[in-house]
Amino acid sequence: MTGLRSTAGFLDLCDCLLADGHALCFRAEGWSMYPAVRDGDSVLVAAVENSDIRRGDVLLCRLGAGTVAHRVVRIVGSGGTVSSVILRGDSAFARDSPVPVGNIVGKVTTIVRCGRAIHLDTFAARAWGRAMARAWRLKRWLARARLVGVAGCLLAVHAPHAAVEAHVGRHARGNRSPDARTLLREVAGFSDADWSAIERGTAVAKILETDSREVAVAGAVRISAPPEQLITRIRDIEALKRSAIVLDAGRFSGTPRADDLAAARFEDYSLNLRDCRPGDCRVRLAAADIARFHRDVNWHAPDARVRSAAIWREVLAAHASAYVTGGRKALPVYANKQELLSVPTELSLLADKFGFVAEYSPEFHAYLQEFGVARPHGADDTLYWTKEDFGIRPVFRISHQVVYAPGGSPAILVATNQVYADHYLDAALGVTLAIDAPGGGRRAFYMVVVNRARTRSLSGLLRRMIRGTVQGRSRDALRKILIGTKSALESRSPAGSVTP
Repeated sequence: MTGLRSTAGFLDLCDCLLADGHALCFRAEGWSMYPAVRDGDSVLVAAVENSDIRRGDVLLCRLGAGTVAHRVVRIVGSGGTVSSVILRGDSAFARDSPVPVGNIVGKVTTIVRCGRAIHLDTFAARAWGRAMARAWRLKRWLARARLVGVAGCLLAVHAPHAAVEAHVGRHARGNRSPDARTLLREVAGFSDADWSAIERGTAVAKILETDSREVAVAGAVRISAPPEQLITRIRDIEALKRSAIVLDAGRFSGTPRADDLAAARFEDYSLNLRDCRPGDCRVRLAAADIARFHRDVNWHAPDARVRSAAIWREVLAAHASAYVTGGRKALPVYANKQELLSVPTELSLLADKFGFVAEYSPEFHAYLQEFGVARPHGADDTLYWTKEDFGIRPVFRISHQVVYAPGGSPAILVATNQVYADHYLDAALGVTLAIDAPGGGRRAFYMVVVNRARTRSLSGLLRRMIRGTVQGRSRDALRKILIGTKSALESRSPAGSVTP
């Protein structure tokens, strides 16, 4: 929570007023102290002696050119003398850097919300505040698990998929592409029992082994319909708006521009970036983009959010345009956390595991390694944006979808690459295959999906503890997508009467 952003002289004046026994009142800005202190609350600050500082107090401290009000989680000192304090926002996972006692301005004693005074400087209030902060962080951890599970659902058809490392025995088959059964066995460890279930028309999905920063699942279902119907369904970006998860969607022009996002509506959480700084920002942005929001938006102006939305459209269009002209290498480096994150590197880690694609189309596999400007001849692609309901807050994403039907191959290939996401997913990439079913006469096929996404949201001890929940929900979500796709395609096709 930012208290104010002012000159050193003004902060010195505040020190004098507090020393004379006066209280200060500021308007809270930001959500780092949620749920105890909320954006727009009135915050009353009083002077505090070092010896009176207690764990659980909310202190207003100097930070750079401004101030921050966070809760004390540790007091550093000896012999009753306090040398520094360590703070943390109630909704933040990480602690702040140690604050010397000389940077402490005062203690937040009371907040006023809707005309009601809430006191924070009592023993009960401190204990309650710490408990609520722990509960809120736990809720966010559990919610992130659910969010990634929901993400797995969305990735299954219309959003980025991810492939797993292939161990296909190409030399044993000569130049033949693997059939669906062989692919699933060698890529995802499907058993004979799994294949028998697929042949009976059952959708089967499995969790794939990954490192701690990845979530990966694979699944398949036999569909009695022409495979072209699946491609028509996948290409229908407008149909995304009828999804229970996708709140809005739109296509980019051949040369992406801000007007392509005219219908996009951004959440206040993303619009209010006055506290966003490199290394500490609530959304994924490059350092240059963070600087632009501060340069081009007057956060004290009445139209700050309108201006912020306009900058968002320009920033996102710029990312899309850079990707169109430069491919994977033009993707951004996020500076929202202390450790920079290179999206090209994250995507490369995923693309390296697309070995099995070469079995169906070497040229498409080569394209996936770079996601460059030159696509395989005959490939059709779409660049689009979506606003998706991930549970706690919507996520804004840009995705690139490529559909390719290589001549002489028994499969149609669809790859989807995440170009940008403002929350949760660092990178996502995947492949869906429509593989002809033997004897189907182009009236039946196997839909095979392999998804992988990378996220820092599962890093850390406590978040690793919920990893199994995340994986299980991603698997179940993919299975539901396979079932829903089979039902939708077979209900519209005469092929629905074909007996598997």
